[in-house]
Amino acid sequence: MMNYIHKTGPVLLYWKANMIKAFRSVAATLLALPALVQAQGNQPTIQLTDPTGTGTFAALAKKIVSYLWQISLPIIAIMVLWGGFLFLTAGDDISKVQKAKNTLKWAVIGTAVILVAQGVVYIIGELFGVENVNQFMN
Repeated sequence: MMNYIHKTGPVLLYWKANMIKAFRSVAATLLALPALVQAQGNQPTIQLTDPTGTGTFAALAKKIVSYLWQISLPIIAIMVLWGGFLFLTAGDDISKVQKAKNTLKWAVIGTAVILVAQGVVYIIGELFGVENVNQFMN
């Protein structure tokens, strides 16, 4: 027992010393950041165009969620069909039946994750007062 403690002691001290150095460098950077920002002075403003053409963050989020939903529906259908095919062709082989069960299980879990993600988008939209938050679900 003493050998184990003796061997790990220097490692822990080395780790602690490196963590202290890292903390000091992050703290120094954060303390110097306001001075760097003030040194910029008056700079000309730059106008950026919206490459997505959505105009608002809410519209962009809606576009992303809609796109992901359109991609996920065919994948879910394919996984369920593949799991059913594996069940039909498994016969008496226990490993093939288990593989089919796992395929269907993960298809259902993936569907649940997608539905929960859409629910989270709706809840966040309601919390932050996004107008027409119901449009996210279309």
